[in-house]
Amino acid sequence: MNKVMILGNIGKIELRTAERSVLNLSIATTESYKNAQGEQVSNTEWHNCVAFGKTAEIIGKFFQKGKKIFVEGKLKTSKYEKDGEIKYSTQIIVDTFHFCESRGSGGESNNDGESEWKAPKNEPRPKAQLDLDDDDDGQG
Repeated sequence: MNKVMILGNIGKIELRTAERSVLNLSIATTESYKNAQGEQVSNTEWHNCVAFGKTAEIIGKFFQKGKKIFVEGKLKTSKYEKDGEIKYSTQIIVDTFHFCESRGSGGESNNDGESEWKAPKNEPRPKAQLDLDDDDDGQG
């Protein structure tokens, strides 16, 4: 099974529309713990995500940088060459997302005050090359 779930804050968010909507976004997740000396330590990871079609359009409409989002999807690793060197990039292909903050409208509410959006079952997954930019740390 290839499934991933993350809850974090949006960094970079970019919606492109042509034949089909594509949304690239980065999500920051932070883990906090106390080290051996009892000091609070935080560690932030950036996750590159991509959504397609209606899912991309709705996230692009209701979310912006700094907003909290919960996404579910699958991992996809791509291999590419840059400056003669083989590089790898792993992205989360978003299938479902949840609104985690108050908003005006859209989505379906559940008992937690959150809302969820699921991609339509008949929406095909594109086979297009994903936007891979190795120099970007996602904080854009």
